[in-house]
Amino acid sequence: TFSNQSEADIRSVCWIGPRILVGLGGDVIVDLVESTGEASVIVSGHKSGDVWCVAPSPVSPSSAASVGSDGWLRLWDSRSRRPSNSVNLRRGVARCVSWSPDGRLLSVGFDSGAIIVVDSLDFKEVWFVHHRSDSVLCAAFSADGTKLAAGCAAGVIDLFEVQSWKRLGQLEGHSG
Repeated sequence: TFSNQSEADIRSVCWIGPRILVGLGGDVIVDLVESTGEASVIVSGHKSGDVWCVAPSPVSPSSAASVGSDGWLRLWDSRSRRPSNSVNLRRGVARCVSWSPDGRLLSVGFDSGAIIVVDSLDFKEVWFVHHRSDSVLCAAFSADGTKLAAGCAAGVIDLFEVQSWKRLGQLEGHSG
C-alpha cells in the first residue's frame, strides 16, 4: 500500500494487459501487477500539483503519456522508469491526454476549455482549438483514427474530423 503518500487520491487508472497504471495526487504513477497485487512507484515526476491522466501507448507496451496541473506533457519509459521526453505546453492545467490508434498523435485537454494535438515524436503542434470555456475532462480518438471526441465539464461532447480538424457537431445529454 501507499498509505505514506501525502496525496493518495486516485486521479487516473489505465488497465492494459496484466498491468494497471494509476495516477495519484501528489505527482506519483504507480504500476500494479494484476495477478500478484504487487505495487511499485514507477515515477514521481510532474513538477507540481496533481497528475490528472495517464495513457499507455497503443504501439509500445513500455511507453505511457501523462499530464497534470503543472501543464507538462510527459512521455514515460517504464523500463527505465524515467521520462523519455517532455514539454511544457504553456496552456495551463492539463486534464486529459489520449493517443491516436497509430501512436503518432497525442491530444491534450485543458481546464481553460482548449484542446491541443501534438506529434508524439517531436511535440510539434498539429492542431489547437479553444472554443469552450469549461474544462476539457476527456478526449479520445476513434478506433480508425479519423475522429476526435472531447468531453467538457458542461456535459457536452464535441466531435472533430481529424484530417481537416473540422468540428462535426456536439452531443448533449450528460449531466456533468
